[in-house]
Amino acid sequence: MTQKPSISCAHVKRSLRREAFVLRRTPSGEFTSEEEVGYGIASVYTPSGKRGKGYAKHMMSLLHWVLAPASSFPSGFPEAWGQPPTVPEGFGSGIVSVLYSDVGPKFYKASGPAPGVDGWRSVPYTATNWDVATILERTKDEARKGQWTMLTKEQTKDWWNKDSQLILQEAPSKPQPPTLTAFTFLPRKGVAEFLQRRIEWFVNRLERPPPYYGALLSSSSPSDGEPSSDAFASWAFELYAGSPKTLLITRLRLCKELWD
Repeated sequence: MTQKPSISCAHVKRSLRREAFVLRRTPSGEFTSEEEVGYGIASVYTPSGKRGKGYAKHMMSLLHWVLAPASSFPSGFPEAWGQPPTVPEGFGSGIVSVLYSDVGPKFYKASGPAPGVDGWRSVPYTATNWDVATILERTKDEARKGQWTMLTKEQTKDWWNKDSQLILQEAPSKPQPPTLTAFTFLPRKGVAEFLQRRIEWFVNRLERPPPYYGALLSSSSPSDGEPSSDAFASWAFELYAGSPKTLLITRLRLCKELWD
């Protein structure tokens, strides 16, 4: 008798529920937009004594059946895997999940919802590098300094909410280039805040905790007397003992003219 792997041997560190904005192409070629449920998958960990036995891969395969509706799979739960996992309340409605791999794309691609079915696929990404010396030189512009407003931790939450609404308003009617489906996670409800929360315990014990977690570039013509902005950034800190002090950009918004 073959013993089936137990998911107690490995665990997903976090499965984070996210708001997803989705563009789908219909059979007629038109695109529809919807707000759906997505998930961010954090670290996968297997105790050292249990590694090399396929437990983590099997657990990730089972995770598809917890996060997504069973109706979304082309066939039923594989009989060779025994009973399907229990779906906790609030799960089972995700249309997409995202993870970042430290072990390359093959492991997670092989962790599909059934034998021979792909799991997570690697997609292209864009990397942007800023020259710090050039940026520091620009900050010497006295006229620009007065346009910046620093944001506290609570104020960054307000701007994430505003940014999410703007994403919904400014979303294109179809992806560029056209594909079957495109999506993004909205920055509110924990997406941008997660990196702040992760280090909060350490930051709060500093003798002088940082007072600001963001900045916005005020618009030249605010409406209704309320601050408005074409650009803002929020950040978090990595201040672990023995590691370099790091500023993590958690959200960056700017118009095309400012980017260029």
